[in-house]
Formats: sequence, C-alpha cells, structure tokens
Amino acid sequence: MLKPKGKRQQKAKHRAESRPKPHYDAVIRAHYDEVAEECGALPQSTMADDIIRGKETEAILGFVAGMAATRGQRNGGLVVVDAGCGNGYTLRRLVERFPEHQYVGIEQNDKLRSIAGKVLKNTAVHVMAGDIRDLSSISAASGPADVLICQRVLINIMDVGHQKRALSNLVEMVRPGGALIFIETFQWGLDNLNAARAELSLQPIPPPVHNLPLPQEFFNDAGLIGIDSGKFGFSENSLSTHYFVSRVLYPALLKALGTALKRNAHFIRFLSEALPEGVGDYTPLRIKAFAKGLQ
Repeated sequence: MLKPKGKRQQKAKHRAESRPKPHYDAVIRAHYDEVAEECGALPQSTMADDIIRGKETEAILGFVAGMAATRGQRNGGLVVVDAGCGNGYTLRRLVERFPEHQYVGIEQNDKLRSIAGKVLKNTAVHVMAGDIRDLSSISAASGPADVLICQRVLINIMDVGHQKRALSNLVEMVRPGGALIFIETFQWGLDNLNAARAELSLQPIPPPVHNLPLPQEFFNDAGLIGIDSGKFGFSENSLSTHYFVSRVLYPALLKALGTALKRNAHFIRFLSEALPEGVGDYTPLRIKAFAKGLQ
C-alpha cells in the first residue's frame, strides 16, 4: 500500500511554501475555499451539473476498469493517482468499485483536502498536499502511477506556461506504458457552443473567472499516445449532446417563455438521456485518454 515519504514530503512542502505564489493563486484559493464551505462532501462539489458529474465519473470508472483488464492481474492492483482530487468524491467511487487497487489523491486546497481525508479515512487511500506545477511536491507518493486522473484541474492554472509545466509533471508521474485520463475545458469547444447560442440570440457563456480553457493543440507535444476511448464506453465529446440541450435549447426555450433557468431541470435530464450522447462538437469539456510511451 502506498505511504507518504514523511521527510521528503515535508521538505517538498517547505520548498513550495517558500516560493512566491503566482498572481492568480489567491483567486483559485478563494473560489475553492467557498466550494468547500458550500458543498462539503457532496458530489456537486466543483461540478453542480449532475449529468456532467455522472458522465465524468462513469468515464473514469470505465477507464480504470479497462486499464486493469489490459494490464492483467498483478499483486497489489494498479497504482491510481487522482491529481486534484477535490473533496475525494471520485476516489470514493473508485475505491468502492475497485478496492483491489492502490490510490493516491493529491489536492492543493487545504479545505477540500481536509474534507477528502474525512471522506476517505476508513479506506487505504492516501490523500496528500501537492501542487502539480511543482514536481517535487507531488512525487512524494511511492512508485510511479499506472493510471493518472486529472479532472478539471489544468484549467485552474491561469497561465499557459504553468499549464504546460503541470502537464509535463503529471506525465512524469506515470510509468512508461501507463495511462492518463484528462477531463478539461477547451476554448474551441466553448466557441462552438457560443456560436450555437448566438443563432438563438443568447449571450455567450464566458469562462469562469478561475478557469483558463486549453487550446485545441494543448496535448500535442506531451509525448503521449492517444487511446481509443470507445472501448471504455465514452468518447472525447461524450458531453456534446448534454451541453447543447442544457446550454442552448433549454435557455432558448426559457427565454421565449420568460422563465428563469433551473439547474438540473427535468427537461434537460429527459432530453440528455433520450438523445444519443456525443452528437456534434458543442462541449467545451472534453474527455481525453492517453498512454505514456515506453521511451
């Protein structure tokens, strides 16, 4: 079972704390402090849209199951790292479904990390502090990861150079032949969604103040090999239908009726379930799966 390297982790934490913080850190910290206080251990923490949260979770569960089947049985199971684990919701779902694997959660925000520790305290999951921009602060967990999960984390780094550095660090944490799943927002998907909204005289949706969407080519130079995610039950644009229903059709209907928006409405739930998922390219939030090369 994974255990923290005490002295090494303390030294890494001290080095990280002694460095000047990027200008946007206060914005990110304030946002997630508020999320922690408002949502606690609820699934809606960091994602208030129930359908998106559910589809994200099922994609991750399917990906871990697929990787385990691909790698075959091994003593101690897979080493699975959730980088930016928030309140521990995804890790809790994983350990409930696949208790045979070893799990590490990395979370920079103190309040969310504290909640995750309580949520997972009766499990063997190790939750640690870490900043993915600083490799020394996230390499304290024993052994390279077989599977790395990064769920709406890179977009919270509001500098392109820092995002690239964080990606390089995450890839470094994975053993050759290991796998990574990223669920992140891309600017071009948001542009497509807003173009559809404009046709119905809806105002564009701006990125949240604490997010910097990724460019389309963000992962091109990361030394990663794309994985056909269809065999794991999802596609890169699995959320496209839901985004079109919930961010275009539903608000246009309510605008015509003069009615206020309601999150997770029955209209959205019905159409998102009734229609085929992944139609078009209207999702800013894309699910990308990769393998790390052997060299």
